[in-house]
Amino acid sequence: MNHPIIDSDTHVNEPADLWTSRLPAKLRDRAPRLIDGPWGGKAWSTDVGRTMAVNMLVNTAGVSPTNWTLIPPDGYESMRPGGWDPTARLADMDIDMIDVHVLFPSYAFLVTASKDRELHLALIRAYNDWISEFTTAAPNRLIAQALIPTSSLDDAIAEAKRVRKLPGVHCVVLKTWPNGGKVAKHEEDDAFWSTLEDLDLPVCAHVGFNIGGEAMDHMDDPEMLRAMATLPFIAQEKLAVDGMPILAQMILGGVLDRHPKLRFGLIEVGVGWVPFFREQCDDNYLRHRFWTNTHLSMPPSEYWTRQCWATFQVDPYGIENRHRIGIDTILWSSDYPHAGADWPYARERISTQLRHCDDAERRKILYENACRFYGIDATALAKRLGYADRRQPDLRS
Repeated sequence: MNHPIIDSDTHVNEPADLWTSRLPAKLRDRAPRLIDGPWGGKAWSTDVGRTMAVNMLVNTAGVSPTNWTLIPPDGYESMRPGGWDPTARLADMDIDMIDVHVLFPSYAFLVTASKDRELHLALIRAYNDWISEFTTAAPNRLIAQALIPTSSLDDAIAEAKRVRKLPGVHCVVLKTWPNGGKVAKHEEDDAFWSTLEDLDLPVCAHVGFNIGGEAMDHMDDPEMLRAMATLPFIAQEKLAVDGMPILAQMILGGVLDRHPKLRFGLIEVGVGWVPFFREQCDDNYLRHRFWTNTHLSMPPSEYWTRQCWATFQVDPYGIENRHRIGIDTILWSSDYPHAGADWPYARERISTQLRHCDDAERRKILYENACRFYGIDATALAKRLGYADRRQPDLRS
């Protein structure tokens, strides 16, 4: 290929000493840490008494599914160090022949959910500082997603402003609505969306949005794993069950109408559902806009085209319907090193799924759309990665 490939959804596995080494001394005793898990192996402990097992679903890269053990007895020891070591990550990217990784958390989504505001903010800031430092190993190849706190709207705004100045941070990811709750409150949340517009900072909702917090306060490993490490639950994650309600609020709730410069991404939910969603939003808007007092400046489906993006991993149906989705809104991803990844066969997945796409479409899906979403100069990035002087070989000669 004569252009870079950007993987728009990969993950890190937070190292054991991330929080114990970075929190202020007075909070360090309450930091998440790895302990011997109640089901064997290792588990992350939290200040609310909950544990989260270190499990293979977060790092199975290169391991045959026939050999997966849900809770490995040695924790991270049997997993690929590319999950937490940037040098090992870059080596795995080279093996996979992928130029850029966008980095999302794994355990930080859950273990930072403290009810103590001071501790919660310290945990969030420590993670964001660490992931920013992670990208400095290769600034042109590693893109960080920063976490937004859930303690209050003011805290969310303050952290967005802070991380905008951190090296390598090109986007923020929400765990809840900006107000910190599971329900959108548009009169409050609009201040956060306005801040992101002013900062030119895009925002993502990753699969698992709203999972955690109070709903899991009394869950330990047995209950958590029975609920989450099942085939029905895993399949549900990939069916945009999380994504559609969020997107409905963003579009039909008028967020994107009131904030036309806001860039919004849905991560790890596929794209095949998008045409149906767009059709239904338009139909419901026309039927119900008057009695609900919902008045948008254009049909709902057009906000998707103007301001939204989504990632896919394995979605042949979606790619076949790429023009009904919107070719400018689709982002390729692998989910490395999680269980959804096919490392080191990313190129095979790309070739199979995009075999009917022309060169311009492939460039958009693999590279240009991600640059637009993350606010990166595509031409400059290609040059920095050494693509400027490459020429596609003439295979006819």
